[in-house]
Amino acid sequence: MSAVEVDFLSESALADPYPAYAHLRRDAPVYWDEASGAWLVTRYSDCVEVLRDSTRFTSDPARAGIPVPTTSYTLQTMDPPEHQGLRGLFTAAYRARDLDSLTAGLNAFAASRLTGLAGRGPVDLLDGYFKPLALHAIAELVGIPEAHRPAVALAAEAMAASMDGVFDKARQAAAISSRATLSGIVDRCMRAPGKHGIIAHVARHYREAGVERDVAVHSFRLLLSPGYMSVASAAANAFVTLQAHASRLIDWDEDIAVEELLRFSGPVQALGRMCRDDLDFHGFALRRGDLVLAMLGSANRDEDRFTDPDQLLLDRRPNPHVAFGWGVHSCLGALLAKVVIRTAIGRLERQFPNVALAGTPGYIDQAVVRCPETVPVHLEP
Repeated sequence: MSAVEVDFLSESALADPYPAYAHLRRDAPVYWDEASGAWLVTRYSDCVEVLRDSTRFTSDPARAGIPVPTTSYTLQTMDPPEHQGLRGLFTAAYRARDLDSLTAGLNAFAASRLTGLAGRGPVDLLDGYFKPLALHAIAELVGIPEAHRPAVALAAEAMAASMDGVFDKARQAAAISSRATLSGIVDRCMRAPGKHGIIAHVARHYREAGVERDVAVHSFRLLLSPGYMSVASAAANAFVTLQAHASRLIDWDEDIAVEELLRFSGPVQALGRMCRDDLDFHGFALRRGDLVLAMLGSANRDEDRFTDPDQLLLDRRPNPHVAFGWGVHSCLGALLAKVVIRTAIGRLERQFPNVALAGTPGYIDQAVVRCPETVPVHLEP
């Protein structure tokens, strides 16, 4: 590797991006990447600075002088103060859900799913278990009827793949139709909401919160897509990591261990912001409209923030990782994601104490959402 050269879509980086991150943190912590046309920020302190300072680094392209269609305005692409009412509406809707009931239902779903997979020979836990659990959890939370869930899954996977458009422009087109699909499903659910779910709450309260209906509808994309693919990827990464270290989640304090698994092998490797104005960032001249990528996967392995960052320490405390971002745009569904990971792996290890990988997983050719291609195991009672 040369002094300042990385290719996050190379075979070696897809298999293990962490040496490339360490290289950049050491030699080029603020790095102009020609392939993506973006500044890559790799140190923990710099990533936090970019993510929390919306006065310099905006999520709203219009504030950086880039025109966008109204359908692009969501919970993720609005900054304070406009963001606050929308975030408050979704936060209140989230808190109104009975998480204990959701967790109990998820446990029952997981047990049933595992029973159905047992005794079949090698099975792929990613498609057969982690993805169905993540889809069930987010659909139940949001209030998506069964009939719409397959379409949600397909669109969410396409959106996750399109996030790599920053490194490979050919992948950007997939996002357009998938965004429309998700917004269309939410729009239909908003017109006839059930009694439960975040959609029902938002449908009842968006006017009094001063939120435009279309913005609320489009914002659900930011729950459904990450709530499905990022959570499924997080669970798969966590299980593969535990297997690689000959560890079991249930042998540790599960809440603390899940935080470390997210730090060590989180699914989302980068979050983007844009410069609102020309600025000097640690000696580099950034221009208005420049894209800045906060490399979360690198920040979570920063030796200046974490002791022994490349070691998996399942009792690590404190653990201020940035797997779910930082600041006002931090992931709204972080708590549910942790519940899914804990439930998925805990139920698996209890139901099949000797579960083991039946092969070494490769990784999908995506640099932004990191996930194994398959998770092959034998499930024998």
